[in-house]
Amino acid sequence: MSHSVSQAAGRVVLTALIAILAVGTIAPSRAYGKGFASGLRPLWVGIGGAGGGELGQPIAAGYGSITIGLRLIPIVPEVMIREGVSGDGDGLRLHHGAIALGARLLLPPLGMVRPHLRLAFSHRHDAPIDLFKAQPFKVLFGTAEGITHRSGVETGGGLEVSFSKVVGLWAQGTLVILPTEGENPVSGLWEIGVSFSIGPPSP
Repeated sequence: MSHSVSQAAGRVVLTALIAILAVGTIAPSRAYGKGFASGLRPLWVGIGGAGGGELGQPIAAGYGSITIGLRLIPIVPEVMIREGVSGDGDGLRLHHGAIALGARLLLPPLGMVRPHLRLAFSHRHDAPIDLFKAQPFKVLFGTAEGITHRSGVETGGGLEVSFSKVVGLWAQGTLVILPTEGENPVSGLWEIGVSFSIGPPSP
């Protein structure tokens, strides 16, 4: 049951992302003309951290992350990779590895601040911390026996503050929904980091 729900959620998100990218590709010049993306450099790299956990559970999680996006249009295809651990007052319990494939919608800037919205397909694997210590590389690549795979969607919004044409700070709130039988499907993250913009600026 949970597997079919995950597949359905993945199909819905994939369809939505294709539609979003198609719409953004149809008239990029119009979007640039309205100031949605003018002056942006095409390659965006974000390095940061996140904290949160499953809603309603006394277990906290912490992650490090890297995001790479291609800002050729106001709707930015991107990939985010997170690695982290979770635990409670008695110690660390699980290692988590996650990847999100999706798109970021850039909203018109407000001075130095540029808001955005996100939608992505999300996949996460969870492993007991002892398994991670015994087989770190297999756990990192999701191939160790005894790990749990969960797929679903994530969405949220945030902002980026640009201090120069190359460097900025970003922050966002993310809601992650990973339907799995017997597990809480909903978790939340607060994410923050530094960003780097690379390449020639758009017209």
